[in-house]
Amino acid sequence: MLFFIIPWIVLVAGVGINVLVDRHADRRTAARFVEISLLWVMVWMSAWGLVGVFAHIGPMSAQTAEQIGYAPSMFQWEVGFGDLTLSVLGIACFWFRDRWMTAAVVALAISYGGDAIGHVMQYVGDGKFPATPARDRAARALPPRPRTPSADARAWSRRRRVLTADRRRPAGNRRRAPP
Repeated sequence: MLFFIIPWIVLVAGVGINVLVDRHADRRTAARFVEISLLWVMVWMSAWGLVGVFAHIGPMSAQTAEQIGYAPSMFQWEVGFGDLTLSVLGIACFWFRDRWMTAAVVALAISYGGDAIGHVMQYVGDGKFPATPARDRAARALPPRPRTPSADARAWSRRRRVLTADRRRPAGNRRRAPP
């Protein structure tokens, strides 16, 4: 779980610090904020993506495949080299900002957008994901689902109806209020 949380914490902190110490003539304008934010997303997430590249095509690739519930295959190599392509393109944005930024943003949006659509289609299609060690760890790490105000209101309404109805019954026939 930390693999997905750490880069976002660093990204938000990096953008905030960069905006505060920026000495560009157009500092603190919306356009400059968007430029800094996109640059951080492209460069930092691409640098962090190299960790994924190493996991997919490095010496620990068999263990990575097992953790996510797949068997090692050439598909894993293809994903690793696709991640490597996006990482190199994103990191190069730091030096070739004006010429490469748009291409890198479009490539990353298509790649990650396609991944997201695939995951949603898999979930909506059958509503089942295969059990994997990674999903089991994620399920244990997530906090319990919070109660919504509407659920609390319904529970209060049920309790009130039971208690109101019980006042009309003789003392020996009263029911307990539901939790």
